[in-house]
Amino acid sequence: ATVQHNSPAFNPAMKILQKAVACVLFLQSGFEGVQSKEIKGKASSGNFIIHEEYYDELSYGDISVSSNVPVTIQRYSDDEFLDGEQPVGSNVAKVLVTSDCAATTFIPQVTWGPDSVQVFVQGAPPNNIPYFQTSSYHAEWSEDKYWCRQPANTYEPVPTPTRLKGHATSSLKYALPSSVMSLLQRITRTNDGRKTNEARDLLLLSNACNVNVEVLLDGCSHDVGVTAPMVRVIDATLVNTQRQEIPQPECITECETDIMFTGEPVLVFEGTDSLDVPSVDCF
Repeated sequence: ATVQHNSPAFNPAMKILQKAVACVLFLQSGFEGVQSKEIKGKASSGNFIIHEEYYDELSYGDISVSSNVPVTIQRYSDDEFLDGEQPVGSNVAKVLVTSDCAATTFIPQVTWGPDSVQVFVQGAPPNNIPYFQTSSYHAEWSEDKYWCRQPANTYEPVPTPTRLKGHATSSLKYALPSSVMSLLQRITRTNDGRKTNEARDLLLLSNACNVNVEVLLDGCSHDVGVTAPMVRVIDATLVNTQRQEIPQPECITECETDIMFTGEPVLVFEGTDSLDVPSVDCF
């Protein structure tokens, strides 16, 4: 097994100062609870998202990730938002299964637990799968400034932030991807009593296709143990961050940002053992 470390230099004093300034601003502005959230994956050029899932019931602390294909751990952290305001909180994870073919017969299966993520891609090549260029995300969410709606000298319970349950992109946990459903429809379609060659051609095409798994999570909250044929770890950069204050009676702040992974991997691993990925020191 081989491990490459490419971690940049870390300045703890600067991080502490940044967090202290953020805390002062937070106390001045009042508590903001996340009201709604959406994180959309965007595949890199020449690649396609064939399956994606969102989960928001991770436990804080150690988690495990396993897959039968190469995995990219995408560690989110930032100096712009406080705990509870980030688009990717400690309880959140997002899984993308990507391919360099738009139509494949791969069948991804994702199994979630409070401290685990298991991804098995049925039909994946047994070895020699290359890494793809990393995907990115666009996040949109609203922060509820409940205090600005309260009349003077009255207090009401803090509204409970909306929670998005873990779900697949279809209503069934292990529903077949649309590409596979299309394939099955083509298999059953006949022309003058003869089956078309479209299905056979797609099956042959999948033998030349590759597949990757990408897992987005909060890098500040988790040490991650990863078991996969190949593993790389890339840290996030936020770009195009925007905030718009909506005054009374709505009293919300609408936020959006792009979560990018443009830097070099901080860890690269290849072998049969598990890779221990430490959390980012965010304080």
